[in-house]
Amino acid sequence: MIRFAVRVLVVLFLATAIARAEEPKYQPHYLKPDAIDVVALLPDPPADDSAEHREELNLLLKLQQDRTAADVARCTEEEDHFSVFEFADVLGPNFSAETCPKTAAFFKRTLQPDVAYFNKLAKNHWNRPRPANDPRIQALFVEKDGSYPSGHSIRATVFGEMLAALVPQDREKLIARSQQIGWDREIAGVHFASDIYAGRILGKALANALLANAEIKAQLEALRPEITQALASQVK
Repeated sequence: MIRFAVRVLVVLFLATAIARAEEPKYQPHYLKPDAIDVVALLPDPPADDSAEHREELNLLLKLQQDRTAADVARCTEEEDHFSVFEFADVLGPNFSAETCPKTAAFFKRTLQPDVAYFNKLAKNHWNRPRPANDPRIQALFVEKDGSYPSGHSIRATVFGEMLAALVPQDREKLIARSQQIGWDREIAGVHFASDIYAGRILGKALANALLANAEIKAQLEALRPEITQALASQVK
């Protein structure tokens, strides 16, 4: 009887540990956990034995063959130091953590829990293997979490939409830059095309939900003077 009870406790302990391991590290702060049904929102990624998956691999092999030293440098920067200031390519060199400290804190800490939570929910559900599972793919970086959807694509889309709300005159360029960040993950060989597209869908849904939140809108408005001053003090 005692042995049986011990076994039951062990099973319960392991089940709890597994469940906790599958939970996202972050919990959303501004959005409710069920604010976005990621499984209903996103299509399933292509099956490994599908023609579409083979074409995605062929595209990665072509990008791998054609990538330049400049591509590698840009991809490495976005991998090692990814932040909202990747958009300085659009807004100018004075858009930086030094000149915009409140902006840096907002995008690094305030938005992180919500974006990370829904990203992880999706990755845990599909758990798609990374492209480097194919030995022909020479990825620039080692990534251990699921491939679908792309976290960089999600965050870049959210950041681009948030910045576009503050600098609407540059919206087209900001969205193009966010899309390039996703595309660079394909050049780096760490994501499939469908991972990037799914990241854009989820990122857009997250941005829409966050921009509808009164607290987020107020915080964005509080950032406007800092960003406006930084952009006004330079010639783009």
